[in-house]
Amino acid sequence: MKSNAERMNLVFARAKKIKYCRETKKLNFCKVATALLSVLLLCCTALFPTSYKSAAVAGYCGAILLIDGMCGYVLTAVVTFIIATVITVMCIKIKNRRDRK
Repeated sequence: MKSNAERMNLVFARAKKIKYCRETKKLNFCKVATALLSVLLLCCTALFPTSYKSAAVAGYCGAILLIDGMCGYVLTAVVTFIIATVITVMCIKIKNRRDRK
C-alpha cells in the first residue's frame, strides 16, 4: 500500500501531465491557424487583380488606395497582421506559462 506522500506525488504528476497536454493542444492549434492564415493570404493575393492604373490624386495621404485593386491588398495585409499578432501573443503567453513551471 502506498503512503499519503506517494499518492500526492502521483496526483501532482498526473495534473502536470494533463496541463502539458492542454498547452500542447493550444500550441498545435496556433500552428495550424498560422498555416491556414498563410494559405488564406496567398489565396487572397491570387484573387485580387494585379493590374492598376496610376493614382488620379497626387499628394494626399491615402491616394494610393484610390488605385484599382490596391484596396484588396491593403485590407488583406491589415487583417493578416492583426490575426498574426493575436496568435503570436497567445503563443508567447503559453510559452511563458510553460517556462514558469
